[in-house]
Amino acid sequence: MVTYTNNPHNNIVEVSIGGDIESADLDRAAMQMTTDFEKHGKLRILEDIQDLDDAEFALVWQDSRFGLKYLKDFTHVAIVADEKWLVVLAKASNVVIPAEVKTFEHSQIAEARTWLMTA
Repeated sequence: MVTYTNNPHNNIVEVSIGGDIESADLDRAAMQMTTDFEKHGKLRILEDIQDLDDAEFALVWQDSRFGLKYLKDFTHVAIVADEKWLVVLAKASNVVIPAEVKTFEHSQIAEARTWLMTA
């Protein structure tokens, strides 16, 4: 499942990924994000990543070309994940992504939201 949530009052969006992921879910989230890019220009994003198995990770990776297209249009990225390999990957992304990237555990999701609002 992919859930996309935006706040009509600011440029912060949340994407939750986990469970059964369909390609149509990713496409729908990409269309919504495109609309938010058009409205705000730059976005701050919270990515809540939960329980990805190998097949779901492959689907998300395949669809990552959308994120690469807009890489320079994110100012802040909060990655919320408990899996250690995702945390390591997120920290390494600071080298490639021009946005400020910070990682949080699921127990810290409120702190991630606060960071995006105040950073």
